[in-house]
Amino acid sequence: MPRVTYRTRLQDLLAKTWITPRDRSFAESLLAHYNLKGYMSQGRAKWVRKLEDQYTNQPTVNSNLLTEVTELRSRIADASSWDAGFIDSVIGQVNAGRDLSEKQIATVAKVNSRYSADALAALDAFTSEYTASEIMQTRFQIMVEYYKRTGYYGNITSRVVDGFIPTKKQYDAITANKYASKILTGWEAPAKYAVGSMVLVRSTNGGRAYHASRNGTMPVVIVASNVRAPESACKGNKIYKVLPVGCAETFEVEERALKRHTVKKKKGSRNA
Repeated sequence: MPRVTYRTRLQDLLAKTWITPRDRSFAESLLAHYNLKGYMSQGRAKWVRKLEDQYTNQPTVNSNLLTEVTELRSRIADASSWDAGFIDSVIGQVNAGRDLSEKQIATVAKVNSRYSADALAALDAFTSEYTASEIMQTRFQIMVEYYKRTGYYGNITSRVVDGFIPTKKQYDAITANKYASKILTGWEAPAKYAVGSMVLVRSTNGGRAYHASRNGTMPVVIVASNVRAPESACKGNKIYKVLPVGCAETFEVEERALKRHTVKKKKGSRNA
């Protein structure tokens, strides 16, 4: 007969389908510790016994409720969403034979309404609109990069990877607020200064370009506009690439740090 160890005991425990997700995760951590160390401390051993006692007998499950929440989970495509995580937790709780609280029941109803036939049809319509629109994709990506820098809307930006398609709610959240309006206006507005034109750099917000242009006394040439998305939620935030006259290095400058360069006529000069 094989020797019974904490490894086999925990494996037997994890084979039971009625363990809640939280306790399953805890049991997996105990097993990982045992596999690494080869022994179980007194405190951890106590928890193994406690879990074994708790899950000795398979509980009576509310099959109707289990069918309902399992079907709801099948309608949630984004496995990384809060809704999917919540319903997974509920399924684990139902499998463990535990009743839902009134608050949980209300939340299940709210999640269900978000994935009704009408809601899913609207989601499909928005997905089609978004995937067909380069403008919408650009606007969303610009605001994702902006909020990654500021730290806001992390619940959205942290999930954005290649191929990610936002919901309408997510899209509106980060592209339709007052800060987004200023960032996107800066990006989409016509450039005030044309490529190839000469301008001067102001001392305010001019940074290295101001010093490279001899403290703003030498003109700079506009090399490109919209070289990257604006970083400041303010007027004049479009970003240009400029080349100071007589300098081999280009610099990035916001539009608000530039002003027109006018050549003054010499006194006394007249047309013949």
